[in-house]
Amino acid sequence: MLAVQNDLFLNGVIAAYNKFKAEAIEEAIASSTRASWGGSGYSVELFPEGHYRILWDNQIGNKYDPLGTIIGIPPCSDDEWDDDELVRFYDNAIEHFESKFEEWKSDYIELLATNTAK
Repeated sequence: MLAVQNDLFLNGVIAAYNKFKAEAIEEAIASSTRASWGGSGYSVELFPEGHYRILWDNQIGNKYDPLGTIIGIPPCSDDEWDDDELVRFYDNAIEHFESKFEEWKSDYIELLATNTAK
């Protein structure tokens, strides 16, 4: 039973990840880039129900109890940023975000396998 619930959790988080990438990743990277100039950033919380929420990192804090998984949204580098949205280069930040998600997913599957084996 636990394995089925965790598979549903993972599948829902993957759906939220795909939805975020399709709908909001470039604007979230732009927000994270602007926030990074002041020492902050943005993250996305991916929920097992298949939706997401973008959070300013200062909202998270020590007392925030996430219902999903939180992944930091990387900023653009200075070389990639331009005030003109059509000239900005998001590819490296997107690739970095994808890498962070794949790392989380791999760790989660490993944890799931370890707990299932017990």
